[in-house]
Amino acid sequence: MSEVDVIGIPKSQYEGRNEGKGTQGLRVVQKDQHEVLQTYFYILNNIDNVLPYIDAHKKLLRSMNPREKQKMIVD
Repeated sequence: MSEVDVIGIPKSQYEGRNEGKGTQGLRVVQKDQHEVLQTYFYILNNIDNVLPYIDAHKKLLRSMNPREKQKMIVD
């Protein structure tokens, strides 16, 4: 009896072949490089671990460009 198929809900012909989530009905949106970089900068500017590096970079820019207006180096 171990070689007999069980009667009940039929087995799907796709079982095991399509695991995960499909893409039907989803819309892929591509962003231009400017938007992607803007997003990265926004995220980096809002992570506490990165802030000391940003401050150090601003100090470096100010020391390299002492005559530059302070408004050009954004705080």
